[in-house]
Amino acid sequence: MEQFNLGTRVEQILIQRSITPTDFCKEMGVSHQNYYDWKKKGATPNAMTALKVAQYLGVTVEYLLTGKDFVALQTEQIKMSEINYKRKYEALKKSVIKAVEDN
Repeated sequence: MEQFNLGTRVEQILIQRSITPTDFCKEMGVSHQNYYDWKKKGATPNAMTALKVAQYLGVTVEYLLTGKDFVALQTEQIKMSEINYKRKYEALKKSVIKAVEDN
């Protein structure tokens, strides 16, 4: 069973966002060796680099280090999407009812 660590979480996000490790390393100013160490050796970057990586990937440092809050963030995003869809549905429903009544 694969162990999840900062490196594997970064790798998953890069894959989801179609970002190559080379582009990521160049953008973050980290060496390929550091990235490899994060993935394979469970190494962690210093606090400033972790913050920079988290901001670049749009996640929290807590998620990068522990993996704990990403699901909560996704759940919140899903709830907000559902609320927005319900609002749009209700507005559309009202406009259809009004159009039918006007005819």
